[in-house]
Amino acid sequence: MRPAWAAATAAYCAFLFWLSSGPVPVPESVSFVGLDKVAHAGAYGLLALIVWSGMARSGRGRAPRRMFWTAALFAALYGATDELHQYFVPTRTFDPADWLADAAGAFAAAGGAWWFRLRGWFPFAPEPKPSPGD
Repeated sequence: MRPAWAAATAAYCAFLFWLSSGPVPVPESVSFVGLDKVAHAGAYGLLALIVWSGMARSGRGRAPRRMFWTAALFAALYGATDELHQYFVPTRTFDPADWLADAAGAFAAAGGAWWFRLRGWFPFAPEPKPSPGD
């Protein structure tokens, strides 16, 4: 992974850690049953996409299967550590269902990226290889 993508991954992980360090108020006008699970799935799905994109842009030609598992497992395991972190935060709670939402979002996003990659669609297609003489 190139340094810029590693920095983006670390910055987003730090942002998620910050979010889970205190209460996150939700206005009543946008609240609905299951909103927190949707938010968890979206947040960790985005983390998986950042990891996937960094690997796809590395120029190393990794197999899509490897990128799928790496991105999905990284995001899901980070979600598990985040839930453990919340256990120690007074205004938050440890909820295994939140981790399941994290993992579902991570695997869905990585699966979607793989599907786009197989079709060669931007932004999940590999970077074009430079032609000789460039």
